[in-house]
Amino acid sequence: MHSLAKERKISFSEFLEIMKKAYLETTFASEESFEKSTTHLREIYDERLRVAGEMTVDFADVCAEIHTKLDPGL
Repeated sequence: MHSLAKERKISFSEFLEIMKKAYLETTFASEESFEKSTTHLREIYDERLRVAGEMTVDFADVCAEIHTKLDPGL
């Protein structure tokens, strides 16, 4: 069962914070590299809004996990 906090809708800036925190914990982390990925992250955020109508903390956590495990360089 998900907590209400995980289901909370988030803004793009909150999504970026979640992604940045996860990204900077990876071996390949660099602030500069993360900044270059914001266009790609905006596309993910916008697509989620288009498909589901919202971005939640829970879905952002899933995105962060996928990106750091499958594509640590974003």
